[in-house]
Order: sequence, then C-alpha cells, then structure tokens
Amino acid sequence: LLAGEEVTHDGLVTVDRARLWDLPAEPPMLVGAAVSEGTARTVGGWADALITINQPHDVLRKVFDAFREGGGEGKPIFLQVHLSWDPDEA
Repeated sequence: LLAGEEVTHDGLVTVDRARLWDLPAEPPMLVGAAVSEGTARTVGGWADALITINQPHDVLRKVFDAFREGGGEGKPIFLQVHLSWDPDEA
C-alpha cells in the first residue's frame, strides 16, 4: 500500500482493492516489537527498527543480538524505560 499499489487479500482479514490515495512523502518506519530472542530474530528480517522494554542487561543483550542476527544489523533499536523523577526525595 505504501508504494501506491492496489491490494487484495483474503486471509484473517479480507481486503478488496485497498489503496492509499494520499501517500506520505516518505514511507513511515515499520517498527517491530519484541521482548524475547525468538521474536526479535524474526522482527530483524522484516522491520525497519526494533522496540522493546527495559529488562536486565543480560536479557537485553540477547534480544539485541538476536535482532541483529535476524537481519537487523545497522537498524535502530528503541528501548522503553519507565522513569519517575521528583525534585526532592520525599
């Protein structure tokens, strides 16, 4: 769809001659989410980037490595980190 073509698909979702009439100047980045090595490896093969959540460093390293091994070498990795801050310690 992002190349301007007409798409028909019959699967889990049925689509009959779908088309985007107003294409973006630049196609949006397709970002895949993963928290496990297996999913990250799969995402590396098709996504433009990976997004994952904060985990222990050794787990993150395995997820990042799997993404790169699956085809994500050189692609961005985004990490969601939950953070709380206050100016005092109370």
